[in-house]
Amino acid sequence: MIESKEAVRKKALSGGVFLFVILITVLIISFREQVQHLATYGYAGVFLVSLLGNATVILPAPSLALVFALGSA
Repeated sequence: MIESKEAVRKKALSGGVFLFVILITVLIISFREQVQHLATYGYAGVFLVSLLGNATVILPAPSLALVFALGSA
């Protein structure tokens, strides 16, 4: 069965988004220590940590635990 161009485009977009999410997850996990330096930015840093942590879907980063740790520092 031949797929239409629209179906191929949707699959390509889904695959690209999936790879982007995996890339974000890997970057957050590998640069975990550098993310903690965002605490010096106060609420803006906590917002960025939450934004990055919640952008991962497949392997969720523990952003809530990091926010609590930044709040107690």
